[in-house]
Amino acid sequence: KNWQAQGISPLVIAEFQREEWRQAAGQEWTNLKTPISLTSASKPAQQEILLWTNPYYPEHLKNTPCAPLFLYYMGDISLLSNPGVGVVGARAASSDGLAASSRTSFELSKSGVTVISGLAPGVDSEAHIAALKGPGSTIAVLGCGLDIYYPKENATLHQNIAQQGLL
Repeated sequence: KNWQAQGISPLVIAEFQREEWRQAAGQEWTNLKTPISLTSASKPAQQEILLWTNPYYPEHLKNTPCAPLFLYYMGDISLLSNPGVGVVGARAASSDGLAASSRTSFELSKSGVTVISGLAPGVDSEAHIAALKGPGSTIAVLGCGLDIYYPKENATLHQNIAQQGLL
């Protein structure tokens, strides 16, 4: 294959061919096989890896520039096949905003739509909590490791999503 014709820079090609990445990748793969136990989870959730080639890998993400080759996940991977709606909002939302997030997310999930949000306090948290009550459930997209509770006040919600949804 002519990688350069595919738009890959000569520097990246040379770095890849040196295979210096192979040892770090092997260590990453080994680390992945070490179960993560979420504190006080009813049953330990297992961290898994979703490769770019897996049919569950989100097609919209795959078609973006610089899509990651793999994603770490914990929970029900089949939720990625559901129709989904992103719900995001203010961390310091009004009571009306929180109620609207909760009501909308519950109705979406009740209809089989998966609610996707970022596990932040406020609107995001309300959306996740409400969506867990329906068959559509919820996906939390994290900006940190699966074993890190951020924000700390959402530790229980984090654990619930690992058990009933997808992190």
